[in-house]
Amino acid sequence: MRTPLWLEPTSVPKALLAVNALHGAGLLDAVTYISPNADEAIEMAKALAGFESSRRLGRWLRAKAAGDDDAGAREAVVALV
Repeated sequence: MRTPLWLEPTSVPKALLAVNALHGAGLLDAVTYISPNADEAIEMAKALAGFESSRRLGRWLRAKAAGDDDAGAREAVVALV
């Protein structure tokens, strides 16, 4: 049984450090839960876009840029999970 891992980024810089460190260690899949605020979620999603191809992430970033926050929130959740 796997112990759940919760990532609580407390700032945008720390969120990016966590994403980069977890990716570098091959541990992104080890994260069970995350609880970023909107700014942290956006920057984490952008960082992840550099690591992995994700059509959902691209749609989310376009929706966010267009100001569609509801669609953006749904896409962010899918992309980050």
